[in-house]
This record gives sequence, structure tokens and C-alpha cells, in this order.
Amino acid sequence: MEDALKLPSHERYDQLKKIVESPSYKEIQESGIVYVDTTFNLSSLHLTLAMFSSPHLLRDKKPALFTGCYMLSSKKDARAYEFMAKCIDKYVLPNGKIFRAIVTDADGALNLQCMIHLRKNIVVLCDEHVGHVINDIFGYVYGEVRYKGLLDEITFPEFEQKLIYLQKLSHWVANPRLLEWFKKGFKKQKLFQRYGLVNRLKAGLGFAESQTNGVEGENMNLKDGIDDYTPVQALIKKLEKRSHGKITKPK
Repeated sequence: MEDALKLPSHERYDQLKKIVESPSYKEIQESGIVYVDTTFNLSSLHLTLAMFSSPHLLRDKKPALFTGCYMLSSKKDARAYEFMAKCIDKYVLPNGKIFRAIVTDADGALNLQCMIHLRKNIVVLCDEHVGHVINDIFGYVYGEVRYKGLLDEITFPEFEQKLIYLQKLSHWVANPRLLEWFKKGFKKQKLFQRYGLVNRLKAGLGFAESQTNGVEGENMNLKDGIDDYTPVQALIKKLEKRSHGKITKPK
């Protein structure tokens, strides 16, 4: 993949498409990924759920999600996630193997982020022409052709150049809150790194969007069976009972 990214711009996408459609890529597609989501109010502590996709557990011929661990923590930050990762490393014995990506809803302490959440945020920022703006950012399919969006740019300089061009279009100018949101410098780097095509390809997602539907669905199921502000001791027992033999299909 690294060699494909070094090709001239007009050749890169064709080569990346060949890689994604290759048997070796399909073997690992959507597997080796951690999906993380935190839920609140179940107890006095935050409950973070980590689900994993594996090529060895399939449902409908695709990697199924299974619950890897629960974490109860007083804070939701990088230090808490680091503690969770060390515990996994200690008990799972990975023997040098790593996950390709971590996907979350919108947590700055982690890796890839959910594009469904991003799309909803963009919609809120738009007062007019929301459909055109969404197509500009996420790309769209017309007939049998897919037209790339801002998040499909391969390099950060190309991403920045595309954004400068977009911000001059009339349907972007008509949305001042959107323009103001993009003015923050860190937003550009974050959008490119956390939602961009290159990292999605490296994660094994192919050209698909990153999303957290599966883990969020499991969190909703947890809430359905556990009352708010359950005592920590009782919550732990409920989580242990639920986790045995649990495999959840991503939606």
C-alpha cells in the first residue's frame, strides 16, 4: 500500500482499488479492529466497552464483533484507555500481534472516529445546501461512478487544497457556522487523520466509512438490562453474566 501511495495522483486510486479487491486484503477486511464506546449513568463510574473483530469468528461471512472487555473508570481520557490497553496486553498475551485500528464515536484520545457521527455534526452546522456540502465532504455515487470527497484525499496537502477550494463555493459561503468550524487549525489535521481514506484503508475498512454502530448497539443493550446508577459491585456481576458467550453482529 505504501508503494501505491507514492504513485502519481492519477494512478493511485486505481492501484488502491486493486489492493482492496485482492484476495489477501479481503482475508483481513474488517478484522483486527477494536471498537470502543463509553456509556454514562449506569453507576458512579464510566463504563467503557471494547469490542473486537476477528477473522476467526464470522457471521454472514464477515468478521463478527465480540465483547473483549469492560472498563470502569472515574475519567474518560488517554490515561484510562492506556490502563485498559495494558490490562488487555497482560491477560491476552498478544505475542507481538497488534490491532490495525481503534474506532470510536468521537474520542480525541483514540484512533479512527465514526463518520456517521461526523456527518450528523456537519448537518447541524449547515443552514442551507446541506446535501451538496455532505457530498463535497464524504463523496457520492452517481450511476456506477463514485466521486471522491474531501475525506478521500490521499495526502494532507491535497486535503488542504481541496478544502480551500470548497470554502469558496457559494453553497459553503452560505453556511458561516460551517466555515467557522473549519477555521480551527487542529480540525483539519484531525479530520484527515481520524476520518481520512488512507487510515481507513490501513485499518482494513477498504473504501467503507468508519462507524461504531455495533459497539453502540451493544451499549444500548446493556442499558436496557441494567438500571441507572447501579451500585458498582452489582454492575460488575451483571457485566460478567452478560459477557459469557456473547457475540454481537455489527449493524
